[in-house]
Amino acid sequence: MDSISFSFLLYASYCLALFLLMPTRPPRRSDQGFHWPNLLLPLDARTSWPVFGLSVLFFVLIDMVIDPVALRGDRWFLGRIYYYPEPGVHFGVPIANYIGWAVVGTIALSIYFPLDRRLPPLEHGRDQAVTAEVLLGCGLYYGVLIFNLAVTFWIGEPLLGLTGLLMSLPFTALCLLRLLKRSPASHAITVSDN
Repeated sequence: MDSISFSFLLYASYCLALFLLMPTRPPRRSDQGFHWPNLLLPLDARTSWPVFGLSVLFFVLIDMVIDPVALRGDRWFLGRIYYYPEPGVHFGVPIANYIGWAVVGTIALSIYFPLDRRLPPLEHGRDQAVTAEVLLGCGLYYGVLIFNLAVTFWIGEPLLGLTGLLMSLPFTALCLLRLLKRSPASHAITVSDN
């Protein structure tokens, strides 16, 4: 079961990084009122180092919210599914656990990115927006985050919950700014005209 969560959480983390860093297409003149940013998914941008690094960071950050509350599973319906013989410094979770998540994310993306570069081009054109698809992955990330934070407060762990909120607040603010089109894509990613 845990190996499945690795893949889902890495996918959600990758989508969150894509949402924050991918270039956008300007709105069409026919678009009126509120509309989502038109995210583009060029190969060189979606397999770039900034996307790689941010994906791994988000992957570790979501685990820093999940694992401490999962460790307290005996206080909610999860049950006691694991323990650490020597409790770690982050609410009982050893730092080595988070390093392990970073290593797993790094290895998985190191395999995926070269494969993505070798695959045939996506069916949609270079100028077709993929916002809805990327937002589904972001929704998964935030669904897991909100659920775990809610359980954290529900079991009476306000300090643990507040640290989770504070860890997620900066990138959540950036996502909201991007969603409201108040923040452009990162200038660190350049897109070639191939």
